[in-house]
Amino acid sequence: MAEVRPFAGLRYDPAVVGDLASVVCPPYDVIPAEAQREYHQRSPYNAIRLELPLSEPNEAPGERYRRAGRTFREWLRAGVLKPEARPAIYVYDQEFSLYGRTQRRRGLTVALRLEEWSRGVVLPHEATHAKPKADRLALMRACAANVSPLFALYDDRRGVVAEELGRATQLPPTVELLDEQGDRHALWVISEPAVVAGVAAALSDEPLYMADGHHRYETALAYRDEQPQQGGSGDEAYRFVLTVLSAVEDRGLVILPTHRVVRALDPTRLTRLSEAVARWFTVEPLPDDEALLREALAEAGCDAPAFGICAPALGDAHVRLLRLRDPGAAAAHMPQDRSAAWRQLDVSVAHALILEQGLGLVPEMIEDHVVYTRDAAEALRAVREGQGQVALLLNATRVAQVCAVAQAHDRMPQKSTYFYPKVLTGLVVHHLAGRLPDPRAAATQRAWA
Repeated sequence: MAEVRPFAGLRYDPAVVGDLASVVCPPYDVIPAEAQREYHQRSPYNAIRLELPLSEPNEAPGERYRRAGRTFREWLRAGVLKPEARPAIYVYDQEFSLYGRTQRRRGLTVALRLEEWSRGVVLPHEATHAKPKADRLALMRACAANVSPLFALYDDRRGVVAEELGRATQLPPTVELLDEQGDRHALWVISEPAVVAGVAAALSDEPLYMADGHHRYETALAYRDEQPQQGGSGDEAYRFVLTVLSAVEDRGLVILPTHRVVRALDPTRLTRLSEAVARWFTVEPLPDDEALLREALAEAGCDAPAFGICAPALGDAHVRLLRLRDPGAAAAHMPQDRSAAWRQLDVSVAHALILEQGLGLVPEMIEDHVVYTRDAAEALRAVREGQGQVALLLNATRVAQVCAVAQAHDRMPQKSTYFYPKVLTGLVVHHLAGRLPDPRAAATQRAWA
C-alpha cells in the first residue's frame, strides 16, 4: 500500500530569519488577498514568497512563479533554508482552541510516494479543477520543491504508529512556535533508523485518505510525469510528495462545516421551495444562538441527514431544522450514479433535494448562485439583510463519512470538508532533487547507524 520515506527536509535557520513565527503561513488556498500582502510584509523570508508570491504591476505572465524560483534558489545559497543533516521524518503537533476547548492533533510529515488514484493507495474524496492545478504546476516547475504539505489520514486502530511516535517525542521539540491565532506548533525531527523503519512498515498496511491537497497531489503527479522516466532508480525525490499524515482515530482531528448561501436567483425559482420542504422533510424550530444551534444540529444529525434552513420564501426569516421524513423514499430521488455513502451525507441531501429539486439549480449554476461561509451567524445575517435568499446550515462531515465516500471511489460536493486547523507552510520544505533513502533497506539502516 502506501510507501513513505524520510527525507532531508529544508528548514529555516533561526540565526538568519529570526522568529520562526514570522516566516510561516497557511496553505495557498485559504489565504485571502489582504492576508497575502500582510504575510509579504511580515518578513522578507516569509514562505508566502514561495507559496503565493504577489504579482507586480505590468509584469509578464508567469513572472511571479519565476521570481519564486529565484527566491528559493537564493535562500538555499544564503542558508536561509538548510537541509537536515540526515534524512528524517517529522512529528508535527498542533495545539489549538475550538469552541472554548483546547485540543491537540498529531501529524507525521513524510515524503509519500505518488501513485495514480486508480491504484487505490491514496483515496480522494473531492473533485479537482484545472485552474488551481495549472497554478501549482507552474510553481513546482519554477522551484522544484513542495513548499506546503498535503494532509492525509491513515488508520492506526492497532496504535502501532502512535506508540512509535510517543516514544520518539519524549524529548522537547526541535521547533516550537505560536501563530497569530495563538495556536501552538511543535516539530520533532526523527532520524533514528529503527523508528523510521517501524513507522514506514506500519503505514504500508492500509490505504491513505486524502484530506486536504487534492489539487497539489494531482499537480505532483503531473510534475513527476514530466521528468525523464528512463534509467531512474525509483528513489528520485520527484516521485514523492510532501505530506502530513494524521490518524483517523486522533481525537484532535476536526472537520468544520461549510454553510451555503443562495443569492441572485430569479424569484420565480423560490416558489418551489416550500413544496420541496413539505414533501421531503419534517420541520422544527432552531435557536438563533450559534452555540445552541450548532448543538441542536449535531444532535439531530447523529443518525440521519439533517440541516438548518433560513429562507423568507418559507414565510419568515426564522431558522428551521429539516429532517428527512422517509430516508428510503428520498434516496430513490437522489442521483443514482452516486454511492450509498454519498447519498447519506447531509450536504448531498441539501444539494439534491433543496438546491437542485427545490430551487432548480443544476450543478453548473452553483458557482454563480451559491457562496460559502463557515460562520453560521454570517449566513443568517446575509439572508436577513437581503444579501441572500436561502441559507443552508450544515453539520460538519464526519471523518468516518470521508473515509466511506473515498472507499466507494466517489467524490463529495464542493466544499464538503474543512479540516481544521490547516497545517503550516514553511515548517519543512521538500526539495525535489536527488534521491530518497529506503528505510526498509538493510544498506540504508547500516548507513544511518
